[in-house]
Amino acid sequence: MSQKNRRFKALGPCCKNNIRKKPNGNSSSYNANKKVDVPSAGEGIDAGVEVHFATENVDMRTVAGRLSADITAVFAAHYSRNLREEVKKGLYGRLKQGFYPLRAPIGHLDKGSAKPKIPDPIRAPLVREAFALYSTGNSWLPELAKEMFRRGLRNHNNGAVTINGLATILKNPFYVGLMRIVKTGQTFEGVHEPVVTHLRFHIQPNRPVRILQLFVDC
Repeated sequence: MSQKNRRFKALGPCCKNNIRKKPNGNSSSYNANKKVDVPSAGEGIDAGVEVHFATENVDMRTVAGRLSADITAVFAAHYSRNLREEVKKGLYGRLKQGFYPLRAPIGHLDKGSAKPKIPDPIRAPLVREAFALYSTGNSWLPELAKEMFRRGLRNHNNGAVTINGLATILKNPFYVGLMRIVKTGQTFEGVHEPVVTHLRFHIQPNRPVRILQLFVDC
């Protein structure tokens, strides 16, 4: 049997909330996790595939049916954009109130969406020690990561804090009471208890982390 004479039948999860418009104008299913497009319903129909929707009684073999699917895709795209904006409003509302709306960094614990993060009684002292050791200028990140693991510092999964993870900690102003949004560069004052009372950022050549001097009150 030749390829063009073969007929395929496929069943896949699809609803009007996950239909999207591709740049070429065709509707398609969109995987938000992998961020890749899969063949659209229209492309499948053109290739001889029978397309059926579990929640919509749409005959995709007709022009009217495909128009109905296109209209559904437009409304689904609008719904997604509106939902994204509402989520952003909620996040920024929390930030303006001084609450960090994301997962607590290592050294702090979550207490609820409308409550400030609190210092982790186990990890917070170790994070403070990491700042103090790095401020001496005698510890490079690989050495410091090994030393902090030896002292008991662990990540959220109870594993070792990697070199990149440690660099993230040392560059994060959250530990002095500030909340920084990397994507926009905005900084908000938090109501959570700082782990380090004062931190001065500065570019220091030959060191991977932009911290020149740290003042730590233990």
